[in-house]
Amino acid sequence: MTLLGHGNVSLDIARIMFSPPERLAPLDLPEHVVERLSNTSVRHISIISRRGPAEVAFTAKELRELLTLPRAAMIPIPEELLVPPPNATRQQTRILNLLRKGSATKPEQTSYTWSLDFFRSPAKVAEHTEKYTTIEYSINRLDEQKRAVPTGETEIRQTHGLVGSIGYRSEPIEPSWFDGGLGRIRNVNGRVFDDDHRRVRGVYCTGWASNGAKGVLATTMMDAYSVAETLLTDHFQGETKAESPVEVVTADRRPGIPPEVEQSTIRVISYDDWTRIDEEEVRRGQERKKERERMVWTDVIKFLA
Repeated sequence: MTLLGHGNVSLDIARIMFSPPERLAPLDLPEHVVERLSNTSVRHISIISRRGPAEVAFTAKELRELLTLPRAAMIPIPEELLVPPPNATRQQTRILNLLRKGSATKPEQTSYTWSLDFFRSPAKVAEHTEKYTTIEYSINRLDEQKRAVPTGETEIRQTHGLVGSIGYRSEPIEPSWFDGGLGRIRNVNGRVFDDDHRRVRGVYCTGWASNGAKGVLATTMMDAYSVAETLLTDHFQGETKAESPVEVVTADRRPGIPPEVEQSTIRVISYDDWTRIDEEEVRRGQERKKERERMVWTDVIKFLA
């Protein structure tokens, strides 16, 4: 199996795939998913990124959880790739030290292994059949700005499963608010600005839509709290002095539910619907002595009906 991207999501997927059944059972995964994972035929997971060990996007915490899995082993990384760069950050140093130490379980002790493969970018799918997918990779090097640039060399690999976890771009719901170069909504502290540098009254953004693909769940939550405070301040106290020179315009959109949602042929979940779903998942989880039993989409539709 191949995972594209060296972020927290890729490591989460590998950890779930190789976690023993007794560790998965108490989680909020649906029972049929746990059963399928318990009987997985996957024996090796290759996690691929375009840059090197010092440039990975995952955190030391996520890496440590994967390294301590009891039945899965990391394939050792060549020592020459683990040399710290000049002025390495604390996070980089911690990650490189963890990679150098390796996993608690060694490859010769288990049939479940995983590897971090560096300096490779998927160029194209060379062949795809029911049994496997053949991928052509471009071999990279780092330039002076630590960007991955192709060397001209390529490599062919086969895999039985492919999952992409590379990058993130917000949806440009309103093009004039969207910064295409950064892939996120143009804003200052959550307050949205248009492409003429005018503040858009009553429109805010938070999380990855505001800051790009960075930060873990706690980071996103704290950002949401901060933007909510900004919204309330603007509502009850009006424009701040710091923003007084900024031209403020009204969004050319009517308030309420966007027409794209109202006109959708797909079932839209309201807050009241979500509350019912949440309560039902918790109830089903209590029956199974777990936090909750997640419902798949078809179960949700049946339940709401």
